[in-house]
Amino acid sequence: MIQPLFTPDQVAEYLGVSAHTVNALIRSKQLGCCRVATLKRVTQAQIDQYLKLAASRPPRKYRRHPPIPADLSPVWQQLTDIALAESPLLAPFMQDATLVSINKQSRIVTVNAHTAEAALAIDARPNKAAIQRHLRVIFSYPLRLSVTCL
Repeated sequence: MIQPLFTPDQVAEYLGVSAHTVNALIRSKQLGCCRVATLKRVTQAQIDQYLKLAASRPPRKYRRHPPIPADLSPVWQQLTDIALAESPLLAPFMQDATLVSINKQSRIVTVNAHTAEAALAIDARPNKAAIQRHLRVIFSYPLRLSVTCL
């Protein structure tokens, strides 16, 4: 019995996805295909096999970002404790600063330093990068640090 062959566009319409997605599935070997000369063709059996495999996969789990607390002092204290363990020279400057706000939309963390020395130390490239790295661990997404001196 001869099976009909479908083009990637026809398979895309059948599955309700784009032709680009079908070609990506073929390239990643999730969807089988036949070659007729240089053209890709898919049989109904290959489509059914892909759908059976896709139905047996568990759904993706999305990580939710932890909420930003109303009181930011424990977060800054946690960062200060990490700094004390990793770079003891930075810790006194962090104790001389406060975490003011975290803007989730712009992803900017605002820190007020009480002295110019603290602002310069926190804003130094390696220190700033370390603080941003630790903030990413805490909140599961990248945040930029903005340091101001009072």
